Amino acid sequence: RPIWFVFTGMGSQWHTMGSWLLQIPVCATALRECHEILRKEDVDLIDIITSEEPTVLDNILNAFVGITAIQVV
Repeated sequence: RPIWFVFTGMGSQWHTMGSWLLQIPVCATALRECHEILRKEDVDLIDIITSEEPTVLDNILNAFVGITAIQVV
């Protein structure tokens, strides 16, 4: 069984990193669960972690939501 290492902390929210993690089934499940919870607060986690727009993380809320989601995964 393969082992995956994901290093979290500052930098883990690099834009498009989520696109790669969504290719790993267990990560995709966890990210989609987080997305559904955050959607109730009008936060689009999938957009935050997959956006190719480099300024998406200039918003501190987006940056920390991205970091936290990656840590949960």
